[in-house]
Amino acid sequence: MRYPDSLRLGRGAMSGQGERAFRIGEVTVDLEAGLILDTAGRPVTLRRQSFEVLRHLIAANGRVVGKEKLISTVWPGIAVTDDSLVQCIHDIRRALGPAGQVMLRTIPRRGSRVDPGTEGIIASKPVRAVS
Repeated sequence: MRYPDSLRLGRGAMSGQGERAFRIGEVTVDLEAGLILDTAGRPVTLRRQSFEVLRHLIAANGRVVGKEKLISTVWPGIAVTDDSLVQCIHDIRRALGPAGQVMLRTIPRRGSRVDPGTEGIIASKPVRAVS
């Protein structure tokens, strides 16, 4: 199963083209603004590196992204341990609430992915985030 076309972050997603705000469970993820909003429209605290990990996982459209790729992309030229990435994944799951526990998958010895087949977690249409 793939993301609905309305949520796809095809070519250019990481350069700012094609990015959208959309609902995951009860929160809104606004990739353009770089923030997550709760149901009342209040920002949910998430460190910059954690948001970048989430951005790259979403842009992968359900494909597994290896930890080496995430580390080299989010922390280019900086020596970090696997614990930094583990903490980011934990932060993302906490920020997304119950949906984050279901849709953010860790694949042992391979990496992580956002599961596009999680029914009812990702909204079928983009929503406009209110800041």
